[in-house]
Amino acid sequence: MSVTAVSPVLPVVTQPVVRAFARQVHRGRHRSRVIGIHAQPVWNGPPSFTVDGTTVHVRACVSALAVREALAEHATRPDDVLVVITDVHDLGHGITAHLAGGRLHAVQLWQAVKDAFAATKLDPLLVAEKAWAPRALVDHEPPGGWPAAPSGVLTRDHALGHLAAALLRRGPDESPYVEAEHPDPEGLLRWSADPVALRRWLDLPEPVRTGLGAWLAGRTGKAGAWTLRAVEHGRGGDAAALGLVAWLLWHEDADPLDVGPARGQLRALLGGANVTEDDARTWGRTVTATVSAWLAGGDQAAILAVHRAEALLHELHAEQVVSLSDQLDGAFVERLRRLADAARAALADPSPAALAPVEQAHSALLAHDLAGRDDRAHTATMAVRLLRWLAAEPPTGQDDVDTLAAALDRQVRVGAWVDRAVAAVWSGDPDPHVGAAYRALAERVLERRATDDERIGALVARATEDDADPGRIVLVEDLLARVVRPLAAERPVLLLVVDGMPASVMTEVAEGLRDRRWVELVSEPIGARQAVLPVLPTVTSASRTSLLTGRLQVGSQVTERSQFPAAVGEPARIFHKADLRTAAGEALAADVRGALLDPQVRVVAVVLNTVDDSLDKMDPGGTRWGLDAIQHLSPVLDAARQADRVVVLTADHGHVVERGSELRSAPGSGARWRPATTGPAGPGEVAVRGRRVLLGDHSVVLPWQERLRYTSIGAGYHGGVSAAEVAVPLTVHVAGVVERLAGWVPGPPPEPVWWHSPVAGTSDVVTPPVPRRPAVDTSPTLFDDLEPPAPAGAADSAADLVTALLASDVYAAQRARSGRAAPDDERVRAVVSAVLRAGGRMHQNSVAAEARIPLARTSSVLAAIRRLLAVDGYEALSVDADGVTLVLDVPLLREQFGLGATS
Repeated sequence: MSVTAVSPVLPVVTQPVVRAFARQVHRGRHRSRVIGIHAQPVWNGPPSFTVDGTTVHVRACVSALAVREALAEHATRPDDVLVVITDVHDLGHGITAHLAGGRLHAVQLWQAVKDAFAATKLDPLLVAEKAWAPRALVDHEPPGGWPAAPSGVLTRDHALGHLAAALLRRGPDESPYVEAEHPDPEGLLRWSADPVALRRWLDLPEPVRTGLGAWLAGRTGKAGAWTLRAVEHGRGGDAAALGLVAWLLWHEDADPLDVGPARGQLRALLGGANVTEDDARTWGRTVTATVSAWLAGGDQAAILAVHRAEALLHELHAEQVVSLSDQLDGAFVERLRRLADAARAALADPSPAALAPVEQAHSALLAHDLAGRDDRAHTATMAVRLLRWLAAEPPTGQDDVDTLAAALDRQVRVGAWVDRAVAAVWSGDPDPHVGAAYRALAERVLERRATDDERIGALVARATEDDADPGRIVLVEDLLARVVRPLAAERPVLLLVVDGMPASVMTEVAEGLRDRRWVELVSEPIGARQAVLPVLPTVTSASRTSLLTGRLQVGSQVTERSQFPAAVGEPARIFHKADLRTAAGEALAADVRGALLDPQVRVVAVVLNTVDDSLDKMDPGGTRWGLDAIQHLSPVLDAARQADRVVVLTADHGHVVERGSELRSAPGSGARWRPATTGPAGPGEVAVRGRRVLLGDHSVVLPWQERLRYTSIGAGYHGGVSAAEVAVPLTVHVAGVVERLAGWVPGPPPEPVWWHSPVAGTSDVVTPPVPRRPAVDTSPTLFDDLEPPAPAGAADSAADLVTALLASDVYAAQRARSGRAAPDDERVRAVVSAVLRAGGRMHQNSVAAEARIPLARTSSVLAAIRRLLAVDGYEALSVDADGVTLVLDVPLLREQFGLGATS
């Protein structure tokens, strides 16, 4: 078959053009179902396809005879549509009489576009793109067709928006990177990271790329324009990285003299374009926000972008701006080092004022995108908390802790959080520079904590020998009678005994319970978490057996199992380690689940050994003790929730961690105790004797110093009388809201103020703090102490401001407007005073703790106070962007309530 030379003037018909002509037949514009198109007799599409439910056949005909043959073939299927493509101008009347309109149709691209969009009119702005747009819109019509033009007018934005969406796709049948109606620079950035999509774009004719690129740049602004420019200059895969680099080279804190050469090199990478400061910052701001969002989702493209950006900065010799980035890995490390330097400097004199650089460095670290995903940021936060503790809490000997009750309270409410932070900081950092700062901090903290241990050891020894009335202290052998029995009389109870759990671990476990919507209760007379005093030495056979049998004795699981029900005085079951083993597919042993769900079993006790086992088999000091870290805990809690049981969570004793301990061998000793017959108490030890000493013939020597042991080395130990061993934690939880249950009420946030908030003096403080009012101890015993000290009073200027606020006419009007929803004045006073003392910014949990607001009601109470202090919608007390920090605008407060200008 000979090949006829094609005309260079006539166009080549594509499938979308044929579709447009076929629609004219379908819409009734032509009676004949044969369409002739005057074009090059070339067809690269399928011989047949469907348009609007009608089969269309296409034949390329190089002669009149070929057209006749196509017509003869079509006569056998008259319901279908035939499209004949030929360059023969004169077919003769006998053939043209069969064609729609009686003639060959020229290819009118704009008409095809109008038909494709079901439009009656074209926007002049679209017609102005005649050099490239009609052919592109016809050639790239999607299989499902273009969406109809609104109101029949095909606008430039509607046509080119849908064309961009069709061309900038992940794949032929996948979603577009940009929305047709609202293309955005973030979508372009995502598209630029797809090498396959970029290749399809670069394969388009240059006029299409130029024309559509100009429209996209106009719709997406400078950010989109620079991404497109990077693509056009062969840097598409680096567009995100280049945007990050531009942000840093034109950063407000970058020295123009230092980065000038690098800026010139960046312009060269973008084809010599004049990148202005405004261009760079606009593009960079968009890219950094987009990459941050990608990083939050673990996106691989974002990870590659930040690595490439850091490499580019090294190539451009602009390493000095890396630390300004909130995305680059190098910036995270640099900020850690700066924090370490600030911590070392503050450690020389850890006063509130000295911590200002630490807080600034910490804020910069937390602003980095890695902070929420890298455990090194968690460790750094723990280091900052330790510095705050050193600056905020009075050293031993300068406080009011002079009774055993006060010492135990101090450990549960303060020392436990210190111990938790030390455990994290002790684990160190891969960077030696940072690690050295952590080591110095940990040693300083442990040195100060040793004085607390020495004091509590002496108080325990005196109280044990005197055998005085324990007062409000709960002895471990009395816990069933004083706590479990009263609760069980009102609601079924789950008693969870986590063997060897110190109060520091309890802080993490209780947080896990709170995250799963358990409400923590506290004893109403005490109003805060409390400790249980174990028997001595603090070993399982003595303390746990005494706890679970309700009387002083040494025993084993057999003893506990046989005596527990009688000790509780209710129908009860107890389960130990072996009882918790499950069959395949079970989260909780059937017998345990059955007991928990049985309302007739008033008390179920479950002993969990994960913490105690870790002292031999793992490093307890480096463990994050979430609920899932303690085997069986989560499924047991789930069953307790289902049965609506009160959860009493406690331990038999605590433990200390191996941190370079000293071995003092003594015959007949335990890991942390020795018989008094082996010698008098030496440095770091105290002699203890009395009825509650159950080993060593009621007379032993116990170490208060954490770094003493009497047996072979392990990961951790117990038996001694350090604060971590003798302050046994106790918490009570319910799944739901209760006002009061057997003398227990919802408690305030348990964290110390410094856990969440900088100490006063580390920022611009509105009013200076005053010293804490000392508690007056009228108890006649070594055990008892008055209730926890009241929150610190405000300074005179702050007190005057708050008093004037509550007495103002505007405040009275606001209260009247709030009606019954208005919070109590004294609660408003406590909240405003607390935030004032903190310098105008304070974590909401810290505010709630100082104002004694139950944790379960913190959000609602603070929201009510914020509404009360918002005049005409302007909030004097607001929540920061982090969602947890309360911010008090003092000038606005003064103005709104007529309190006068700041003096």
